[in-house]
Amino acid sequence: MSGDTGTSEPVAVHPADHAAQEQMRARLRRLLGMEAEDFTPTAVYCGRQEHDDVILEDLGIFLPHQPDEMIPLTVAVPRNIRTPAAAIVCLHGSGRDREFVMERDYGVNPQTRRLHGWGRELARRGFITAALTQRSYGGRPGLPMLERAKVDQMYGRPAMGGLVQDCLAVVDYLAGRPDVNAERIGCSGFSLGGIVTFYAACLQERIKLAIPVCGGVGSLAALADHGQTAFHSTYFYIPNILLHFDHPQLLAAICPRACCIIGATEDAGMPLDAVQSLRAIGTALYAEADCPENFEVLIYDGGHDFTPQMLDEMTERFRRML
Repeated sequence: MSGDTGTSEPVAVHPADHAAQEQMRARLRRLLGMEAEDFTPTAVYCGRQEHDDVILEDLGIFLPHQPDEMIPLTVAVPRNIRTPAAAIVCLHGSGRDREFVMERDYGVNPQTRRLHGWGRELARRGFITAALTQRSYGGRPGLPMLERAKVDQMYGRPAMGGLVQDCLAVVDYLAGRPDVNAERIGCSGFSLGGIVTFYAACLQERIKLAIPVCGGVGSLAALADHGQTAFHSTYFYIPNILLHFDHPQLLAAICPRACCIIGATEDAGMPLDAVQSLRAIGTALYAEADCPENFEVLIYDGGHDFTPQMLDEMTERFRRML
């Protein structure tokens, strides 16, 4: 892992200023097209599979303003777990689905070169985990992501707004489960799932620990200036966001809650100097808030990837901080 922290100016909003925090969140909701609807979720139970390691529950999550849009969800409950327990929302990357995250066989698949089964593996390690299929992936009805993003934008909702909305609906569902400790909910995801994790944590105080993995979290201004903007699909870009704030400023909407951002030295999704600058800003912000232990940026040598070592680091932090 790289040890360079870079330098930058502190953010303007202090986490002790709760009114300013709420204003920041309200502005982000408006930018995501999320300010008007009722997001109270309803769950429909679809089935249960008992295995020697975990019990898998399949559900459909619905929101009142989108009654025909089902969020497919699989919840993994470890056998013999003491409840209420900590729970983690696990978000897949582009082109994947919840089944990929909940595969029985854990490890890097030689064909896909991606880490399969990591959500189920976290359940084996003692957490209740919940993997949803994000919109436009895994057979969810409707337009493909690139086309849906164009249509949604005409109605004032960037594609990112729908992705974050689905994640927050699952967080709210978990908080209402009797076997989940609502004070111990975390969220993590890789790539697409990583950036959704970041914005969800900005908006939802129920998320006590957020761990985005190679999610393009750093600085959107730096990405626009000298990054590989073509690496990200349309969903990644939120109109007008840089007129209000960038990722370093949004850390103030998460602090003092815990956040561990995992990046890589050669990740095409975000310039390395932007990740290093974010680390410097976040370190100063959390130190000023008297909770320096709640913020970390881990930078691994390599490219846009999710490795078993990263999952081990993630597990240690979920065990310690949830």
